[in-house]
Amino acid sequence: MMPSICPNAQAFIAKPLRDKLRDTQGLKELFVQNFMENGINNTFIYFPLFYTLQEFLTKGWENARVSTALTK
Repeated sequence: MMPSICPNAQAFIAKPLRDKLRDTQGLKELFVQNFMENGINNTFIYFPLFYTLQEFLTKGWENARVSTALTK
């Protein structure tokens, strides 16, 4: 999904640091990738699934509560 959202990412990665700092389009795509990963993926997918699974594994399937996991 990321290559379709940020198609110039590979070219941006290959550039030296001095050229990266001048590449405004590459910096915008870098911001978009960081926002997608940290703002959306981690917040709404990774952490809720991680803590829910942790709750079920530590307390057992009959004692675990999804609401407790999501509160964490």
